[in-house]
Amino acid sequence: MTSQAAVGTGLGGLAAAGAGGTAVAYAAGAFGGDKSTNSDNTSVASLTYRLQAEEELKTEKKEYIGNNLEDRIKKLLYDASTKDSNYLTSVKGVWTDMNKQDKMQEDQPGSDDIENSDKQDSIVDYINKWCEAVSVQTLTTKPTDESSEEGKKWKAFKGACFWTKAVAPQ
Repeated sequence: MTSQAAVGTGLGGLAAAGAGGTAVAYAAGAFGGDKSTNSDNTSVASLTYRLQAEEELKTEKKEYIGNNLEDRIKKLLYDASTKDSNYLTSVKGVWTDMNKQDKMQEDQPGSDDIENSDKQDSIVDYINKWCEAVSVQTLTTKPTDESSEEGKKWKAFKGACFWTKAVAPQ
């Protein structure tokens, strides 16, 4: 390789690296650009099912339970001392709209399995995994038509993945 070609390649490489760095910085939001924002100055890209639902349900004192900390879903559905028939009714009402999401390994148990004591773990696991999968999906605007596919998914997410905040024992 001639020295001119080597220098040219070197400069070309620097130019490519510089452009790559700029592209990465731009994508990360380092420059003002035409970034779409909402009225509360949150980025449209940052709006997820979970953030939208938390905002909508905060006045109802509901919290996200999809991460199933402390087996909250199982306790609400099956534990005799903490069972909540309203949560069971809510889950049963939205079950058919809780379709398997991309990257989920679990198959959806049948709706008859919800009250089957032998299927408790698979029901709880499916609800947990479904909520976690949907919670991070982008939702720029809340669906207004509950009969649409997006509307059904939105209603199911709120019904299965949120419940009344637990009151800490005093």
